[in-house]
Amino acid sequence: MSDSPKNTVAYVLKRFPRISETFILEEMLGLERSGVRLVVYAIGDPREAFIDPDVLQLRAPVIYLTKGAKSAWSPFVERARYLGDHLRLALLSPTRYVKALRVAFSSLHPGGSLKNIAYGSRIARDLEGRNVAHVHAGFVHSPASAGLIAAQFLGLTFSMAGHAKDIYSSTPLSLARKLSGARFVLCCSTRAYDEVIAKVEGLVPSGDLAKVHLIHHGVDSARFCPDGEVRAAGAVKFLAVGRLVEKKGFADLLRAFAVLCQANGNASLRFVGDGPLRKSLEKLALELGVDSRVKFLGSLKRDAVLKELREADVFVHPSVVLANGDQDGIPNVVLEAMACGLPVVGADIEGIREVIRSYQNGIVAKSGDVAALASAMEQLAQSSSLRSELSLAARASVVASFSKDNAIALVSQMIRSVLPGEPQREERPPSEVVA
Repeated sequence: MSDSPKNTVAYVLKRFPRISETFILEEMLGLERSGVRLVVYAIGDPREAFIDPDVLQLRAPVIYLTKGAKSAWSPFVERARYLGDHLRLALLSPTRYVKALRVAFSSLHPGGSLKNIAYGSRIARDLEGRNVAHVHAGFVHSPASAGLIAAQFLGLTFSMAGHAKDIYSSTPLSLARKLSGARFVLCCSTRAYDEVIAKVEGLVPSGDLAKVHLIHHGVDSARFCPDGEVRAAGAVKFLAVGRLVEKKGFADLLRAFAVLCQANGNASLRFVGDGPLRKSLEKLALELGVDSRVKFLGSLKRDAVLKELREADVFVHPSVVLANGDQDGIPNVVLEAMACGLPVVGADIEGIREVIRSYQNGIVAKSGDVAALASAMEQLAQSSSLRSELSLAARASVVASFSKDNAIALVSQMIRSVLPGEPQREERPPSEVVA
């Protein structure tokens, strides 16, 4: 049995580490600095081209639930291990075991339930002897399902965080079941908070709604800061950062950029990020005749992203809402761009409107409207004074309202409130728990 103090938290994720989820890494590093011990459980290893160097600062062990070479015997070994886990957990506490299975099978997706039961039992078996007092899931879909099952197998407290796709892809009943078993739920944007409440309202006791709290992600404004002056109108550099997937709206950005190029012969556009749409976007740039002015850089390490932010003139984030409701929350890269003093053109989806006030600290353009996006980009390309004005306001608003230190302090406070031996906090209304 480990002799470490019982303030260890199991942090459950779908994949770790991911370049597109640096906010998760920042939160875990902040929790460790606040004195919370972590052990990380990831359902899979994303095996991305490179790993953010900041991952090396994480002291927590990382356990992968699906890893290892496959062989002809693998299915039999897995089944034997799975049955062994369940036998051990059933003997440990039959009552808790039955309760955990009942919650697991209340999901509307039986196939997913079986997988999550397997992941949850594997986490629970590994947790024995680690002095873990609490289980926290970084997302409300499969990590929360597995995390809640593991917590119930061992009689531990549980919490989860919701962001964007993980909320939209969760059924109301599944989300309500997890909320009922959670001590608290963290949401990183008002849009995410409203979506959770809307999905579970009427499915849980009204008192359970008070478990949902809004805590914005923060940005390190000391690291993400301006470098250089706003240049005069001319060869204006536009920058977009994000996964090359449909909801980022990058096809609209290319079309808007092609319109812009008809009036501005010196503009350029750079994309940071990779994803399934890269080839189709490169083809679209060629078809639009702007391929010589567009550069696809692929995924970059954070310091390289910071360099791109500092060398750009305008940041563009033209998100769209998909047919299934999936959309961005508050993209951390938008906050980082604003902290670097970049004027941002963002789509008028709820998460971005929570950060950008049009013509005060950025410009909001109608989502999916290529002409409106091109017009906003053209205004910034032609006016260095407008870029300078929005640049100063963008950084000031991020520093004032989206502090990384404040955000992590609030998350740490929430988690410490459920750890044994920690002072218990008095619950506040969700509107007061805001970074």
